[in-house]
Amino acid sequence: MGGAGGGAVLGGAAGLGGSTALGGAAGLGGSSGLGGSTGLGGASSPGGSSGPGGSSGLGGAAGPGGSSGLGGAAGLGGSSGLAGAAGLGGSNGPGGIGAAVGSGGAGGVGGTVVASVTSARRLDLLFMVDNSSSMTPLQAQLTRNLPDFMNVLKDPALGGLPDLHVGVISSDLGAGRAVFPGCARQGGDRGVFSNASRNPVGCATPTDKYIIDAIQPDGSRAMNFTGDVTDVFSCIALLGQSGCGFESQFGSILAALSAQVPLGNEGFLRDDAALGVVLLTNEDDCTAPGDSDLFDPNMTDPAHDAYGALQSYRCTEFGLACDQPMPHLGPSTPQTLTNCHSKEDGRLLRVADFVAGLKTTKADPSRIFFAAIAAPVTPTAGGTGATLTVSATTVGGIQAPVLNHAPGCDIYSGDAAIRIAAATTALGGTFTSICQDNYAAALMSIATSLNTKLGNGLCLPKPLATDASGQPSCRVIDRQVVAGVQTDTPLHACASDPSLPCWSPTDAAGCATGYQQLVIKRAAPSTALSTLATCDRCLPGSTAPGCLP
Repeated sequence: MGGAGGGAVLGGAAGLGGSTALGGAAGLGGSSGLGGSTGLGGASSPGGSSGPGGSSGLGGAAGPGGSSGLGGAAGLGGSSGLAGAAGLGGSNGPGGIGAAVGSGGAGGVGGTVVASVTSARRLDLLFMVDNSSSMTPLQAQLTRNLPDFMNVLKDPALGGLPDLHVGVISSDLGAGRAVFPGCARQGGDRGVFSNASRNPVGCATPTDKYIIDAIQPDGSRAMNFTGDVTDVFSCIALLGQSGCGFESQFGSILAALSAQVPLGNEGFLRDDAALGVVLLTNEDDCTAPGDSDLFDPNMTDPAHDAYGALQSYRCTEFGLACDQPMPHLGPSTPQTLTNCHSKEDGRLLRVADFVAGLKTTKADPSRIFFAAIAAPVTPTAGGTGATLTVSATTVGGIQAPVLNHAPGCDIYSGDAAIRIAAATTALGGTFTSICQDNYAAALMSIATSLNTKLGNGLCLPKPLATDASGQPSCRVIDRQVVAGVQTDTPLHACASDPSLPCWSPTDAAGCATGYQQLVIKRAAPSTALSTLATCDRCLPGSTAPGCLP
């Protein structure tokens, strides 16, 4: 698969150990081995005539990795090895961070140090799907339109399917310290990814808790599922509607991405990937502290109990503030509330705290994209908040308040998502109404925005070595595989030849801080399976040409 930086295949022709054993004539990795031309331990055994440090520094003639990468010309396991002819320590082979020459380089430790790095567009995509009652038809619509979403992500004209992780979580975090039918598990799903086979039952699922469809250094894709990624995504996105009715959208997202990673979520977040978060929900966020008594089922009499009837209106009454006092009893006629906004008093998770918490998941928060498909908010004319209407409903023979659905959302049971809309604005995201029969346009727009976030380019860690013309020392190829036949087409630097296609470095905000972006300029959309850039990177203390201050 190319491994730590080469163009060859794991295993090679001779297997682990090359043509002889550790310490023999070729050492670990065959004829060039780990440690240069005589392998680890030199010509005879560990400590032989060219042992560690050998005649040219640590590991012989070319430092760790020798002239041909980890495992030398034979690689880790024979003639093709992991990293092959240009791997970790080699001259330029496509590979992961730390590829071309490695520590020690051509003159051993302290000599020339340049590392080759390979870049691909990477996206960690989290879908939060409300699984409370009334959500089944809305989830079904989501799964029907997921192909529209994925087709945009796959579009070669927009860069092609990125190196992708996809996780799906529910809105169920339980009901604080209370347990009752409908919210029967304290902590609910705890933000753990769901990979159950549901659409239809028996459909193919990923072998892990989340989908992995990764681009390898040689341009191939490594997947933890069989079939097409769109089908697998649709298979696990239908969560049902048995979750707790006090939805904790914000809390579930933070739990899924927490530093205290839930079992099964490990490895989902990658430092060098953009993060996309998409919500599908028909109610506003009601995340409360884990020990909250807001959902106490024993307080059900709105006339005498502090929290009133056990229904979603508790989230409205204690989570929002408006110009008018929030009704605690059902009004005799519908009451209009204006300039409503998140209360931010800590009874529910503050929107500001959710936004801040989400931003901590990335060293560069600009690499986060947030989108919500939720019930729309009606702005108060001339105001800064939203307008709501509260009516009355009968609960246990007593008139209790109930929030009217958002305009046009009755058949979708959609309540204005004021807190979610505020978070979307704070994160610079997109907000689309869930109260429609087709989400294709919304999902395609989200996918287009994700592609924009990823950029039409490749991100490589700075500082990159430069060539004689002052341009980054890079090799860029379009790789296409048709009927098992691989074709690589080199792309040249625009600075040396402006004819298209060509590549050009840019400092535009398409990459995380500390990364250099290479933009691919084309006259027409690319039909390549993948575009790979392998560039030499200067490591600390490097004396290589193009790395000097």
